[in-house]
Amino acid sequence: MKNRLLLLVVVSFWGCKENPYRDDVQGEVLLQVQASTYKVSGIVELGAPVSGTNVAAYGFSSLRKGEKLAEATSNDDGAFNLDIKTNFTGPLLLVASGGSYRDLVTDEVITIKPEQELRSATNDIKTSEKNSINAWTTMAVARVQAVSGFWDTSIAKLDDSSRIDKDFFHVSSFLKGSSAHSINIRRHSLLDPKKEPVNLGDPRAILHLAQGGLSQIANKYQRLMSDGTAITTIDLVDALTKDLSDRLLDGKNSQGEIVFVGSNRHVNLSSYTLRKDLAEAIFHYAKRLNAASKFSEDDLLDLAFPGHLLDSIAKDSRPEFFPESERALPIDITAPNIKVSFTGKYAHEKAFSILDGDVFMRAQTEDDSSQCEIVLVAPKLPQTSEENTFGPFSIDHVQNAMEVAIACSQRANFEAQLKQISSRQEDAFCGCFEARDASGNVERKLNCFLRARLRGQINAPTDGSTLMREHLVDGLHIKGGVKSGAALSTCYWSIYRSENTMVADALVLEGEGNIAGEQCQIDQHVDTSPLANGSYILILSAEDNAHRRLGSGVSVVFQIRRDIVRLPGRIVRPRS
Repeated sequence: MKNRLLLLVVVSFWGCKENPYRDDVQGEVLLQVQASTYKVSGIVELGAPVSGTNVAAYGFSSLRKGEKLAEATSNDDGAFNLDIKTNFTGPLLLVASGGSYRDLVTDEVITIKPEQELRSATNDIKTSEKNSINAWTTMAVARVQAVSGFWDTSIAKLDDSSRIDKDFFHVSSFLKGSSAHSINIRRHSLLDPKKEPVNLGDPRAILHLAQGGLSQIANKYQRLMSDGTAITTIDLVDALTKDLSDRLLDGKNSQGEIVFVGSNRHVNLSSYTLRKDLAEAIFHYAKRLNAASKFSEDDLLDLAFPGHLLDSIAKDSRPEFFPESERALPIDITAPNIKVSFTGKYAHEKAFSILDGDVFMRAQTEDDSSQCEIVLVAPKLPQTSEENTFGPFSIDHVQNAMEVAIACSQRANFEAQLKQISSRQEDAFCGCFEARDASGNVERKLNCFLRARLRGQINAPTDGSTLMREHLVDGLHIKGGVKSGAALSTCYWSIYRSENTMVADALVLEGEGNIAGEQCQIDQHVDTSPLANGSYILILSAEDNAHRRLGSGVSVVFQIRRDIVRLPGRIVRPRS
């Protein structure tokens, strides 16, 4: 749009005779430029939309933040639209502050702190293309605004527009690595794995994986915080921006000070944060997508193949980005080898053995890179004073072994093992252990043992016995017991009238046993007045805290015959 220019020149002259003091010709030039309207739109994202963020556009002349020209709030999809009415011409700085996003790794909603910002820049206010504001554009802007650290001194002499282009190109090409696809951190639209798969053939995929890699690194740093301090992706981006104040990814700012992540001084950046660490983090994030069927096995292999994308990121040694004195390091994406065994008196027992009493498990790893962190993922049991030993799995311990197997991604193997030994899920008690090395490689291992099933015995009355008057003087003697590998929750006996042998017709008497842990004892004399002459069934019932029940076979059949009298040498029966 052409600006109309109104030039008004007012010149006044005074005659010499009328004014003895002759002034030089005075003039006034008034320039009026009619403001133009521009539309700037795009999306704010960290691999997932940043919603409710305030997006402001500033003049960016001399690559410094100028006057605010317009602002708007992003919607739930992270999209924003700015209507700018101004007579300014030149590049724009876009700044997003506030709002929230869902973390790609933890799936938690993260609120951006008031002092944190995401940034991007346009070459010219007239640019009509959509603009992304993300972690990588924020880092590119940090390089644009740096006043020192130019390995290529010619970049410092470029005009504003060319300087923005050059630094955004450098960051884009860093992410591109050895990929055949062109990457543009400002122009790619958002790829949402919840709506479509991540395919390496799609240029957006590399940007999404890189965003996921940053989230993975932040999650790794979070695990290092013994005081529970939160480390989020935006915290990491904030730190990387400070690191790039000297244009180098060397873990130091332009004053040479070490850059720490978050509000404490526990975790600091280095020249390997966006090389080795990022490459490994991208791989682990891609594995997450693969497990969710959002990233193919072939693409996962392609990522890690020597000379391909991850290798090229890890081995990047361009002096424009990294200190020449710090050589690149190879990536480590091999999961640690974890072994789990029983301890104490069961140290020599194998998995799925039948064990009694308290059971402890110990995990050990063999990893060349560094010491591994070992945790018991499920169930939640304490670690003992012995290193990487957890327990006890006591007789009172309650769990759903299938849930533990699923937490370990071992459901199919667990079911196959139970089938092979002809056992049931209720008999099994399991622990899922996780080993994580310094590179973020994770391996989980399931270890299980069995608890003996419920066993019961009835000692009195005996099966098939006939109880006469003399046997019932002190009442009916009921004696027996139940034992299980797990603590018993119920234990009781029941007597049913049975006109037909082995068929329980009506409940006549019942009582409870004495439970002590995994055992139940019954030794009682009960009133027989409710028991008329006839046939009866005594059934023993019990259940443990693994919800296993005593089999129905623990029963005896007996008869009550008070009308039969035992005399010396013979039995007298009443006449019919």
